[in-house]
Amino acid sequence: MSRTDRERLTNLRDDDSVVVKRSDKSNKFVAMKMATYLDKAETIRSDETKFTPVNVTIDDWEKQTRTILQRVCGGTLEKNLYQAILTGDNRFPEMYGLPKDHKATVLLRPVVSAVDSPVTNISIVLERILNQCLRYVPAHLKNTLEALEDIRQVYPDLQAPAGTIIVTMDVVALYPSIPIAEGVEAVARVLQQHIESVDTFGLSVEQIEELLTFVLRSNYFRFGEKVYHQREGIAMGNNLAPPFAIIFMHDLETSLLLNSPGAPVLYKHYIDDIIMLWTLGAALLRQLIAFFNTAKIGLVRDHGGRPKKQRIAHFVRRS
Repeated sequence: MSRTDRERLTNLRDDDSVVVKRSDKSNKFVAMKMATYLDKAETIRSDETKFTPVNVTIDDWEKQTRTILQRVCGGTLEKNLYQAILTGDNRFPEMYGLPKDHKATVLLRPVVSAVDSPVTNISIVLERILNQCLRYVPAHLKNTLEALEDIRQVYPDLQAPAGTIIVTMDVVALYPSIPIAEGVEAVARVLQQHIESVDTFGLSVEQIEELLTFVLRSNYFRFGEKVYHQREGIAMGNNLAPPFAIIFMHDLETSLLLNSPGAPVLYKHYIDDIIMLWTLGAALLRQLIAFFNTAKIGLVRDHGGRPKKQRIAHFVRRS
């Protein structure tokens, strides 16, 4: 950058009337009037069906955390690990918004920065346990190259037969829609099946269930000068969100696909982004999508359709 460019960016950074945030979907950045940004953030925060103001202090939260740790795993975790979980200068997570500049109205995606909260270190331990379980989720994709390799397993020359439909879907608002109790049960089922090959740091499945429930229910964050509680689901920014969501999706989709009208040739997903190879025709595909609509956390919609209710998946494209 030229000297002039650097000076302009410095002036932009120091301008209190402007906020600069990374774009939600790309490596670009978005500059927005601070007043506009706060209005959009307040619109999100003011949804009382999702967020409730609470009179909880950081001392209250720390005390709750120490009590649950002592009760659930006192004497179970290795001493140094137990002490490491308890140490640190704690603070409330802060909510901020990433501008969705791919949307015409530039909405904000709420993110909670959960660094240094009373439950952050517990979350890190649980995240390491859950990440080990992902190898037992057959549909889980790590990246695009793995997706291509899986397609090559079906069609070695990447040439699909005539009539093959490539289907992509994504789950609308997956993180805040996951029922925590059902998600914890899904994790417990995977752990019980593979407990011999997962390092749980000495914790039993029941202890992991209790800790997961406590951490995920401790959905506190600060916005401005007030503290709020997210009533259901997981906040984007939580260490546990990706592996927890992947395992929940595995539990949900296993049931759906087992009872669906026809089976895809290939079904894979990266968290909430799904890809299928379908060879049974468009009519049966529409029945499959309609069947997915029966999932109790939401509905499937065709690309361009306006959802009237909370949905599990969004039919994006077929070709």
